[in-house]
Amino acid sequence: MEVLGILGVVVALWLLISAAGAFPLLLLWFADFRYVADPLDTISQAIDATGKEWLAAVRFEPEGAIWPLGVRMALFRHRDNHTAMAVYFVAGRVVTDIATAFPNDVEITTTSTGDGVVAPFAPGSVMQCLPSLGLEDRWQKHLEGVQRLRQHLNAAEQPMGSLSESMGHSQRRQIRHVFTHPWLILTFPYRYFVLRLRYRNVTVTTQLDRGWINTRALSDLVHGCYPWVLCVVVHVLNVLPIPVVG
Repeated sequence: MEVLGILGVVVALWLLISAAGAFPLLLLWFADFRYVADPLDTISQAIDATGKEWLAAVRFEPEGAIWPLGVRMALFRHRDNHTAMAVYFVAGRVVTDIATAFPNDVEITTTSTGDGVVAPFAPGSVMQCLPSLGLEDRWQKHLEGVQRLRQHLNAAEQPMGSLSESMGHSQRRQIRHVFTHPWLILTFPYRYFVLRLRYRNVTVTTQLDRGWINTRALSDLVHGCYPWVLCVVVHVLNVLPIPVVG
């Protein structure tokens, strides 16, 4: 009976943590990601937090501000039009997320928080959580990750549209993935207590070297090789010695 009681407590705690992890995602589904009418204060705070000179040197320019669920977030667009940076303020902390888009919702994100892997990813999402690095070093690691992904996927980055719409689309895509696969909600405790520590300060380059990233699945996705039956056909055709008529 004592063992059953302990097991019951463990199960109850597991379910409680799972629910606590899923609830913020549910709230985010209803969040407003549209640009606010007066973004100047939010953008000014973000510029002060990241450094005006650094932003100019790496060619980030402010595009606007959003306040999903009351979180003030400034959005910056890189001049190459493939990369964006979100700077937001949570519980007195400054958090930066840098994201680069590839075709078909494949993207790489570099974040300054260690909690970036707690929520299950949508297919095509690659994340590196680098809280121990400064912004300049995180930016360099992001560029290295983009280069490695470009080589593995044999695909170029994709231009971004409106950053507020891109942010909303990315968030809702992740939320939809979690709640259409409800068993993923039960992985929140494992992701928080195990994966969060495992991925902390591990770059995309290291993840690729360790085989943590399924590059074949990413490549299939980025090249539009779906559903899986089409992927099999493509892979077979790539292997068979089919003569080229020309």
